This record gives sequence, C-alpha cells and structure tokens, in this order.
Amino acid sequence: MKEENKPYLRTTMKRKQSFNIKTLYIILSGIILCLILLHLYIYTKNITIKYEVANLKIKQKELKSKNRILKSNFASEKSLQKIEKTAKEELNMDYPKDVHYIILKGEEK
Repeated sequence: MKEENKPYLRTTMKRKQSFNIKTLYIILSGIILCLILLHLYIYTKNITIKYEVANLKIKQKELKSKNRILKSNFASEKSLQKIEKTAKEELNMDYPKDVHYIILKGEEK
C-alpha cells in the first residue's frame, strides 16, 4: 500500500472502533437501565403485595371475631328457653291444659 493511504486507514479504523465501542457502551447502558427499572418495579410490587397481605390478615382477624360473636348470638337465640319465653311473652302462647284425642275407626293400627 501507499504511504499516503496508511494514515487514512488508521483514522477510519479508529473511527470504526470508537463507533463500535460507543454503540456497545450505549447498548450496555440501556440494558443496565432496563434491569434497574425492572428491579425497581419488582421491588415496589413486592412491597404492595406485602401491604395488601397485612391488611387482609387484619380483616380476617376482624371477621373471625365477628363470626364468633354471631355464632354465640345465634346459639342463645336458638335455645329452647329463649323460644319458650318469646312464645309466652310476645305471642301470648301457653301449654294446653286439657288434651283431647279423637280416634277415627279407619286409622287404628
């Protein structure tokens, strides 16, 4: 090759190398930035889910205690003494004094 072309080749090779290094640097920077953003997204999602789990556990405890209260109220309302008291006081019901049975001839066993 001619002596004149050698400096030209060196400068073009340096430009290509610097261009390749710059593009590689930009691509790597972009990948690193994407990874950082992905990490931040996953981290914030994790915190959000933990917060929701904590709130749901609190709500579950409240519902369990409310369920226990309702079960005890239901059991007290269902008791025979309570039903009898309500029938006598509010509905003016009472036990019959005399019981009369009618026996039909066709239904004897």
